[in-house]
Amino acid sequence: MPHDPQPLNLDAIDAAARGAARIGSGIHPDTALTLADEIRRLRADLAAARSAAFREAAEIAESLRQFERTTGPRAAAQVSENVGILRVADELRTRAALPAAVVAHVVADDSDDPEHLGDRGRTA
Repeated sequence: MPHDPQPLNLDAIDAAARGAARIGSGIHPDTALTLADEIRRLRADLAAARSAAFREAAEIAESLRQFERTTGPRAAAQVSENVGILRVADELRTRAALPAAVVAHVVADDSDDPEHLGDRGRTA
């Protein structure tokens, strides 16, 4: 069975680097602070890449709309499908516009799993 890598926990790495700088763990404080700076840069890069991916996904979704001439039940179904596609594209653009602090918060749980993204902050 292949190893399933866990996502990086940037918060834990950042905290460990800052802690190492404070308690004199043998790691030079400048090295620990450089690591913390690199983590901030990685968070910004991740946020930019993720936003770009959401924007591209929105464009792909919109390209799937259908405009064939139809009549009867198929015409109503096509309109409904197109409205659904536009709703998906709008949601993807909303996610692309999330603040970097929200988008780049990567933790070792399912919070960034695409199957669970819609669960955040919503109640039934």
